[in-house]
Amino acid sequence: MTFKREGDVLLVAWNDKRVINMLSTVASAGMVETRDKQGKIKLKPECRVRYDSHMHGVDMVWFDI
Repeated sequence: MTFKREGDVLLVAWNDKRVINMLSTVASAGMVETRDKQGKIKLKPECRVRYDSHMHGVDMVWFDI
């Protein structure tokens, strides 16, 4: 994980399956332990965990086939 803070803005670049870039004015640059679907412990940036817990799938696209 790479991060840069300038004033109130935090930029995080993190590599999971691909590079994920996030901007935050709330989160810190810390890492948080989470569990995946198989129950394995993974480390994720705090801003990603906060995003996932508050968005509830808003950014997902669903198609009827």
